Amino acid sequence: MARKIAIYALCKNEIKNVEAWYESCRDADCIVVTDTGSTDGSRERLATLPLKVCDLRVLPWRFDDAFNAAMNNLPDDVDIILCHRIEHLVFIRERLTGCFPPAFR
Repeated sequence: MARKIAIYALCKNEIKNVEAWYESCRDADCIVVTDTGSTDGSRERLATLPLKVCDLRVLPWRFDDAFNAAMNNLPDDVDIILCHRIEHLVFIRERLTGCFPPAFR
């Protein structure tokens, strides 16, 4: 049985990275991006892609609070959750699932 992989990320003014980032993780079963106040069109561009976009304001700003709150936007039925920075382009399904024993894949 294949495991359901979800990726979640925070976004604020990452328009220059949105396309390449999405292409790097598009094989995930679920992609959720939480926008924390983009003003460069990032949120609007993300909304045109097949992923879930949520909005969040964290004041005063703290990465830990933002990432923890963003995780709440994920569905309950996922087996593997990756927190993936939009400026990083590294997701490959085979590489990730290969890290787990066959019984878990």
